Amino acid sequence: MSGTQNFFTPKSIAVIGASATPGKIGYVVLNNIIRGGYTGNIYPVNPKADEILGKKVYHSVAELPDGVELAVFTVPPKAVNPEIAAIGKKGIKNALIITAGFSEVGFEGKTLETELAQTCKQYGISVVGPNCVGIIDAVNKLNATFTEKVPAPGRIAFLSQSGAVCIAIIDWSLKNGVGFSKFISIGNKMDMDEASLIEFLADDPDTDVIVGYLESVKDGRRFFDVAKKASAKKAIVLFKSGTTAAGQKAASSHTGALAGSDAAFDAACKQSGVLRANIMEQLFDFALAFSSGRQMTGNRIGIITNSGGPSVVATDSIEKSTLKMSTVSEPMQQKLKAFLPDTANYKNPVDIIGDATAERYRDSFAVLKDEPNVDAFIVMMSPTDPLNPEKLAQYMVDFLNMHNKPVLGVFLGGKSVEKAMEIASARNICVIPTPERGVAALDSLNRKRLWLQEDRTEERPFLPNKTKAKRLIDGALARGALELPEQEARGILSAYGIYFFKSIMAQKARDAVMIADNLGYPVVMKIVSREVTHKSDAGGVKVGLHNAGEVFQAYDNIMASVKAKYPDANLDGIAVQPMMKGGREVIVGATTDPQFGPMVMFGLGGIYVEAIKDVSFRLAPLSLFDAKSMIAEVKSVALLKGMRGELPSDIDSIVDVILRVSCLMADFPVIRELDLNPVMVFGAGEGCVALDARISLEPKK
Repeated sequence: MSGTQNFFTPKSIAVIGASATPGKIGYVVLNNIIRGGYTGNIYPVNPKADEILGKKVYHSVAELPDGVELAVFTVPPKAVNPEIAAIGKKGIKNALIITAGFSEVGFEGKTLETELAQTCKQYGISVVGPNCVGIIDAVNKLNATFTEKVPAPGRIAFLSQSGAVCIAIIDWSLKNGVGFSKFISIGNKMDMDEASLIEFLADDPDTDVIVGYLESVKDGRRFFDVAKKASAKKAIVLFKSGTTAAGQKAASSHTGALAGSDAAFDAACKQSGVLRANIMEQLFDFALAFSSGRQMTGNRIGIITNSGGPSVVATDSIEKSTLKMSTVSEPMQQKLKAFLPDTANYKNPVDIIGDATAERYRDSFAVLKDEPNVDAFIVMMSPTDPLNPEKLAQYMVDFLNMHNKPVLGVFLGGKSVEKAMEIASARNICVIPTPERGVAALDSLNRKRLWLQEDRTEERPFLPNKTKAKRLIDGALARGALELPEQEARGILSAYGIYFFKSIMAQKARDAVMIADNLGYPVVMKIVSREVTHKSDAGGVKVGLHNAGEVFQAYDNIMASVKAKYPDANLDGIAVQPMMKGGREVIVGATTDPQFGPMVMFGLGGIYVEAIKDVSFRLAPLSLFDAKSMIAEVKSVALLKGMRGELPSDIDSIVDVILRVSCLMADFPVIRELDLNPVMVFGAGEGCVALDARISLEPKK
């Protein structure tokens, strides 16, 4: 990364493929570099011209003077690789390849890109692109793109995998007066990707907030590690469209079926402190909230409004977020009553009613600036006739300067509030057009605060029998078994301290009866076979067997049913185990994502997994905080906490299981998927027990 700065503040630039023909990309890029105010040396390269736009033209890369720090490529795709070799021989170490026609266009393009990557590696050349719009450094006046529009200087850096999104955001920034430090179109990410650029921008003195639009992640684990370090320094806001199918395998477990690269990306964001935008508008709602420089010190929100309806919408949104409505203290209410109409609401939201003028807002600000119960303010405005929006915006600027708390504006309307929004935005007040988006922006500030405050290093010490687990896994791989029978899966998980209810295998019906008599009724019976992974689907499970006759009959029925479904399967026998009484079913699983590696899943059992898909994921290895967050995140967690008179479940024992599964997955990357389903969790302090286990392995390579 040592040469990354030379992409943005190079002392000299060579434009390979500079053109004298207006409209051609080689002309447009060169012209933009010149007109953008770049003050370094510019060297156009074109074998058929002597001068372009007043600049001396060099007929080949070999003719260039020594010390060029950045080469910008606009030549046709088949000409790029020879010219890359030429700059490599010349000692130029940074290349911005705007040229398209590589991996995005099919097999021939992929072949060209593979050859290009090899040449760049040979000469140690760092590359942005190919197939990109280019880069802009608005602070240092570099426009190495084919768009003439350049955003104003600011403190937000934007990177995008889509060139079209880049151009659209530049246009948006000019309309809304939003400044940027850097604009980076990363294109095909042949070399420098989102992780490389986030790592650079984390230390960029011109950047306070990093914003990005992604369609894929090149290296999930590196992205996660880099983002986690960068988030400790700066806010990172990302929007990711779609999901990647690269490397996905057919899922054979509940966890595998519910997981996906998007779940992995989402987990990576949560654990690394990246704020994920759910809609495109949130990208810059969040970024503008952070760029104000005001940090949340708590989650209590005060609302000042001239309209009741939108404030109710905001209140509803707050209740669904990490924020909460504050209370206005009695002394402050009395001060408000001194000048507000009798019909006003003096509590929270503070509704100064529809005939409010900008001066009524101003007087309310003067009181509420001293309110100790509020950590951040939302100032809401509907454009009524008595109100001057521009005056209100100026009073908001004054209000911001009265204290060090975040102030966010929600200005409803259109044309009549445009000027007011410009005034507020120019003075670093984030102004958003709808209540829901305004609350979400403040919530992003609070979520970042919580992430920074939490201790994610705390762990529970485990002493697993790693030797036993390795012996069982190696044995399965040696015989080519990728789907482990339940007893082997139990053995591996037991080696990591996960407790299972007693299970004994019978190979005859009368043996099953003897085992059931000894264990006590009711019992559960399950087929044991390496080839039968989904036992219930094959009729291989019977529950609630209350006497010897039912057990005897169940044995024959299970065998007949499974043989009919899997006629070639080797059936080792039938496991008999006591049927659990009481408790609540949960599922703990794990899978290996092709980009992000092992990740752990948690959810409540039954319909919550099968129908509602109420589950949460985190990347392994997990901290204690991660495991607790997984449980708190599922919508049905209220059932575990106890509701309507029910006693709470032993949530701490579930945390323990999650952490042990995380440890196992981190120790043995060869495990592809794992399910503990169900795990029965009992009352507080009574622990939990796994009833069934599945493990599948990656084949040897």
